[in-house]
Amino acid sequence: TSFMIPKTVTEIAPYAFTNNSNIEEITFEDGITLFVIPSGMFSDCQNLRRVGYADGYNHLPDMVAIIGTYAFYNCKSLESFAIPDSLMNIMDSAFEHCHAMTEVKLNYQLSYVGETAFADCRSLTGFVGYSNSFNGYMGFVVIDGVLYRDDPASKSLVCYPGGKTGDTYTVNENVSSLDVGCFWGNGHLKTVTLTDSITKVPPMAFMVCTALTTVNFSKKTLTIEDIAFSGCSSLTTLNGWDGVKTIEWGAFVGAGFTELTIPESVNSIGSSAFQRNSSLEKVTIPDTEVVIGPETFLECFNLKTIDFKGDAMELQEGALDIGTADHTVRVDVNLIYGASIPSNSVTNDYTVLDVNKEGEHPYPWENLIGVAVCLLILLGIVRLIKEV
Repeated sequence: TSFMIPKTVTEIAPYAFTNNSNIEEITFEDGITLFVIPSGMFSDCQNLRRVGYADGYNHLPDMVAIIGTYAFYNCKSLESFAIPDSLMNIMDSAFEHCHAMTEVKLNYQLSYVGETAFADCRSLTGFVGYSNSFNGYMGFVVIDGVLYRDDPASKSLVCYPGGKTGDTYTVNENVSSLDVGCFWGNGHLKTVTLTDSITKVPPMAFMVCTALTTVNFSKKTLTIEDIAFSGCSSLTTLNGWDGVKTIEWGAFVGAGFTELTIPESVNSIGSSAFQRNSSLEKVTIPDTEVVIGPETFLECFNLKTIDFKGDAMELQEGALDIGTADHTVRVDVNLIYGASIPSNSVTNDYTVLDVNKEGEHPYPWENLIGVAVCLLILLGIVRLIKEV
């Protein structure tokens, strides 16, 4: 179904067409004066392919200055876009989950791109822009199809396209920060290297990067924020993360680790940080005052061993809840002498901890003495029998 917006329209209400599965094409009557594409205007119009389509690209009216939050959210069929010269602001999540979009042409007046504006655009192979090098002026730069913010105070990576091919990427040396969701949905990258200037990995930065196996952290990376690597099912290797201090909520949900050693630098692990790591078998916690949040390893159904190397850790309520009603989990927990596990660290009936404390079982030399004593007793019995 095609729908024309007449030139008499100067303003459109938010979410005017939302969730309309019948619309496949939108056209604008010549001469229309429209300054804003409002929030959610076409959100969840999953069959919408074309908007002002011409010359292989979707187009908006020439006077549009703002594309609102969620304007084209989850328009899974929407094709490539050419941003009009009048456009200044693309708000948060404006084109999030536009899976069919392959290219976006930007203009030189663009001054703002919101969080996750182009996140999870899985077919997007690149941006096309007017500038291809950092010049220190407020605006945006496109280098090899990747979108960066060129701010006089700092440079940031806005969006690494979800459909961009190539299995390795080193963040540009000029970049000092990553935007929220900047790599979200890329299914090709296997190895990413962060530069020294990047001190945190923001929320959703690498969400559902299903091919990602290795991340080379900077020694200065201090924080891995909420669901930063959620859904990275192939992720097995974290190099250079021994400077990380904080792992936030859900940071590695659904990752692919088989063994995990928490760095000594970490002082806080948020709730559900490693939830649903289905291949995880062994975890080692260092001898530090690390705080472990609730359900950190929930649904790690293959987890067999947790080694605590010290007694200074703080286990919050439910920290060792691992099993669920559908799957009971039995885990060996190894503690040093004098350490203990709080009773409320497990709050469900589906997690069984077999706690082994160092020193509670005979040491090897104790076993030797026991054998020697038994031999002496046996010799004594034999001698008594002979005397009888």
